[in-house]
Amino acid sequence: MPKHSLRQVLCRITRPLILTLAVLPLLASAQKTTFIFSGPSLVATAKGAEFTGRGFVPNAAVSISVRSPDGSEAHYSAVVAADGLLLYRVVPKSVGSHTVTVLDSSGKALSTTKFQAIQ
Repeated sequence: MPKHSLRQVLCRITRPLILTLAVLPLLASAQKTTFIFSGPSLVATAKGAEFTGRGFVPNAAVSISVRSPDGSEAHYSAVVAADGLLLYRVVPKSVGSHTVTVLDSSGKALSTTKFQAIQ
């Protein structure tokens, strides 16, 4: 069995550690942030409903896009709370399938949910 010098042993131990420490920040920055935005699946047109979200950038200005069954889309402004929570009330104007999307300030979709509006 060959004898290894202390330097050789240290190199075998520290090289993987150094590589791991160098790569970890890259992996952390590459992870996708998960934004959660949801609400009820059935919403009465007369009452509307609250949709809630979490994981958003605190105090960020966002837009809420509501797409109606006929394909028309309306945009509304909102501000995320200091704790990253978002609360938005939707009152649909028509019966059918609606899509609600939270957009960042550049217009990038962060999270989407759908609901059926009923009378």
